[in-house]
Amino acid sequence: MNKNKIIFFLKYYGPVFLWMSVIFSLSSIKGHLHKEAVSPWFYVGRKGAHITEYFILAILLLRLFYYKKVEKVEAIVLTIVFATLWAFSDEIHQIFVFGREGKISDVGIDFVGIFLGILLVRRFYKLSKK
Repeated sequence: MNKNKIIFFLKYYGPVFLWMSVIFSLSSIKGHLHKEAVSPWFYVGRKGAHITEYFILAILLLRLFYYKKVEKVEAIVLTIVFATLWAFSDEIHQIFVFGREGKISDVGIDFVGIFLGILLVRRFYKLSKK
């Protein structure tokens, strides 16, 4: 592998894999055994974390695909597919974490983050073209 390929890998693939590792690590944190009454702000924070995690993942994936010169529509589709598959795998992973549970509704919340990340990148891309 030549130096340019290593640099490209570290610069574009590295952040994606690193962020996916962060998501996996956060999902590995043990939960509570019992359901306790929590405030609505608890849920806002939890679901906001899901949105933020996948918002960042979508931006990193689009960045990778754009620099690999993937067509824009294909880059968006690939980003949706890869990020959504990671969201599903993350929920499956949580089934095996003590005190956690996997929820299909969380994949939907993750998708909101993916969608917002794509919108932001597309908006930024359009503004930078002007």
